[in-house]
Amino acid sequence: FFGQSESGIADLKACVIVESAGRRVAVVVHEVEEIIRVPHAELAAAPDLPGEVEPEWVIGVHDENRLILNMSALLKDPRLFNWRNAR
Repeated sequence: FFGQSESGIADLKACVIVESAGRRVAVVVHEVEEIIRVPHAELAAAPDLPGEVEPEWVIGVHDENRLILNMSALLKDPRLFNWRNAR
């Protein structure tokens, strides 16, 4: 979804379990530094992102380098329902 290469995915050792929009998924990540609560007032507008990233997937940016995702919108994307055939 975010234009990341599939090669090397087996090297990633961490995942975050997300439940939203009536679905539960594991999101593979490079690392989890910490889990924090971010008030909306502390978010900056999201920058322009690659064409594959839908604008409604992103709520904003925190600390200039943490992209805050709208998991409810992301998990409603129809490509997730047929991911095995989405090549």
